[in-house]
Amino acid sequence: MWIILSILCAICDAFRYFFQKISLKETDEYIVSFSVGVITTILLIPLLFFMKFPGLSLKWVIPLIISASLNVVTILMFYKALKYSDVGLIAPFMSFTPVMMLLTAPFMIHEIPSILGIIGVVLVVFGAYAININYSKKGFLEPFKEIIKNKGSRYALLSSLIVGIAGSFDKIGIKETSPFFWSFFLMFFIAISYTIILLIRKQKILSEIKREYKPLFLISFFIAAGIIMQMIAFNMTQITYVVAIKRSSILFTVLLGYFFLNEKNLKQRLIAAIIMVAGVAMIAFA
Repeated sequence: MWIILSILCAICDAFRYFFQKISLKETDEYIVSFSVGVITTILLIPLLFFMKFPGLSLKWVIPLIISASLNVVTILMFYKALKYSDVGLIAPFMSFTPVMMLLTAPFMIHEIPSILGIIGVVLVVFGAYAININYSKKGFLEPFKEIIKNKGSRYALLSSLIVGIAGSFDKIGIKETSPFFWSFFLMFFIAISYTIILLIRKQKILSEIKREYKPLFLISFFIAAGIIMQMIAFNMTQITYVVAIKRSSILFTVLLGYFFLNEKNLKQRLIAAIIMVAGVAMIAFA
């Protein structure tokens, strides 16, 4: 059962990326961030009936504030990446999230990377190289240089790395609370943060939301559904198994971009995505 739930999580992530790309063609990234944060929080309200409320403690409050703040930044970066580049190019860069978690773990949660984890990091980096391997004709390092030159890739890489740092705080917070509690209140604080940002920016909200309500709701639905199924799967098996399978969302995203958004370089991106998913799996099992 947990395998099916994990695969469904991956599919939810893929469709979330797909509809985010569609929505961002017409809507400002700040509006999308705010709308998705609020709608997802509302959809996750049923979780309140299944969670245990921990006592108020700085052990989870501080990590929650830090993680929410980092997520506010990284979500905007990811949406900017989707604005500039193909979803099939951007999604694979989210593989760098577990890489950053692995690198920061010794300092934040005192976990030492294993040999398998290090091999996984190498595979993810090689996969990133393979995405732009056609540029290698100009020079060996050109595929890496292209990541920096391309605005979308640059934003996606930065977003992924920041999510990786936030992930270490998530681990700390979940240990002090519970997965359901953490998922709901993290999204709640993210929604509040975007509300404050939009009030400061004095943007017109309702007109844009009315125009794009369908993709905005679908994004939120797939995020909420993915979170709920992921939490259920976590209770059935080891978290690493679920995470490893969930990362196959990268493959589904590349396929969605090719078949429905007319994106190019399917073979190249699919091979790169497979390499990166293999690397993520090794990191997960490390």
